Amino acid sequence: MRGPLDDVGRAATKTVARAALAVLGLLAVLGITAPTQLDAQITVSSVSINSAGNDSTFAAGDHINVTVNFSANINNWDNRPLPMRLIIGSDTVVACSTSNCPGGNSRGRNGLNWIEYRWQVQRNDLDTDGISIAADAIYDSGFLVGDSNESVTTTITAITNSAAHKVDGNQGYPRVTGVVISSDAGTDSTYVLGETIEVKVAFDSTVAVVGTPQLALGIGTSTRQAGYASGTGSDSLVFRYAVVRADLDADGVSIGASALTLSAGDTIRLNSGTRGAILGLGTNAIANSAAHKVDGSQEPPGVSGVSIASPTIGDTFERGDTVVVTVTFNQAVDVTGTPRLALTIGSATKYATYASGTGTASLVFRYLVVTGDADTDGLSIGASALALNSGTINVAGGTVNAALGLGSHAITNSADHKVAGGTFTAASVSGVSLTSSPAVEDTYGRGELVEVQVTFNRRVAVTGTPQVALSLGSTTRQANFVSVSPGSTSAVFRYVVVASDADTDGIEVGASALALNSGTINDARDGSTAAALGLGSHALSAASGHKVD
Repeated sequence: MRGPLDDVGRAATKTVARAALAVLGLLAVLGITAPTQLDAQITVSSVSINSAGNDSTFAAGDHINVTVNFSANINNWDNRPLPMRLIIGSDTVVACSTSNCPGGNSRGRNGLNWIEYRWQVQRNDLDTDGISIAADAIYDSGFLVGDSNESVTTTITAITNSAAHKVDGNQGYPRVTGVVISSDAGTDSTYVLGETIEVKVAFDSTVAVVGTPQLALGIGTSTRQAGYASGTGSDSLVFRYAVVRADLDADGVSIGASALTLSAGDTIRLNSGTRGAILGLGTNAIANSAAHKVDGSQEPPGVSGVSIASPTIGDTFERGDTVVVTVTFNQAVDVTGTPRLALTIGSATKYATYASGTGTASLVFRYLVVTGDADTDGLSIGASALALNSGTINVAGGTVNAALGLGSHAITNSADHKVAGGTFTAASVSGVSLTSSPAVEDTYGRGELVEVQVTFNRRVAVTGTPQVALSLGSTTRQANFVSVSPGSTSAVFRYVVVASDADTDGIEVGASALALNSGTINDARDGSTAAALGLGSHALSAASGHKVD
């Protein structure tokens, strides 16, 4: 059975009780006896409880006031505490009469026909079906008398589970509504050495944080503390923990119901008030999250392969060609800045700079061949060629640095990747195709588009409206240039079939069909060297799937 309000209230109650006993002792010494009561004449006429608000629920800090009305005036001649027992959920608490509560007033004193009792709802008080008051709830009432010394009976009509007077002392205190492990453990669902496990704890209201609260993570048989990282002023707090080598959890991280703790001086409280958050996670606890296993024995990312893309023509990179090198790691990595890869071209060192791949296991580096670059036996990439260059390469989602050494993946004099920066062979046609299809079977009708794609062996830049001549039966029609995508080696040409067009054995595209028509088609490497226009063996004769009527 709990006392009213707090320790101060209980102390005050005890003080009043002791004072009453002292008065009785003094009266005995003086030979004065307590008033003699007549036959019981004054009884309880009614009992009322103050309103619990619109939701019929008292919250923490609210006062439950119970007023007991009598059939006539009563007097508490020695001013005894006269407490009352209230049943809140499974607990019995003691409410004080307001005249004797700490900071009480004159209500319930002599000469009135009622007594008011008060209980201030404490945190964790809970009664979902309403408070109860037993018939003999008032005790220590033997010194109540009427104005004419009538005796007073304090038996009341019992109140059971008053639905209009429920109690939830946790209302108004921030409570946890969700817990999620928000970091990604990768495709293998396993955090490795140095990776960060991040957990977000959501509350039902915004909270303010002081200090460094901690969240206990169950990692295998060990408990590790994730430290508070961010979130004050919001309804979601972030906790982080970096995996160490000894960590191992094959069935997944666990977070217990009592995992959230505060050290001395730490607080998590209502952002706009002083009420401290309820730290229990309850049903939001996590048991063995299979998507978040841990193996701290796994090493940081390391290079598992190096490859060089083939030259556009043969085995030699020419001036304006791009050397593309892919460095593959044994797991995904994140990149910041511009790491670079040293290429040995002849006797010179040139640097291929990072181009793409962050968030994956494969990083792409590029180098543009310039005049003067030459390597007749093939370029080389040393074991220590990869350097951060003020950037970073870390395990994806973590802070562990990748191991940069290429080891056995270094390349020495790659014969298929020679360099001749003094050579420049203009772009030429490497393929021709009809990329459109007739709407009906194999024959284009009036108004349909015939699309031709001319592919070059290098990127080209096009201006004006070059044309491709199409042989439709005995007639020549011109397909006009439409587009070439940036970085693409294919130019697109189109022609719209008219009523007089006919070709029963299929469209032909001759070896000399491509013409500039006052436009230009230049090698994109320098933008000024004209591409070779001859289609050669790529010319098309009688494409049977592309007739015209």
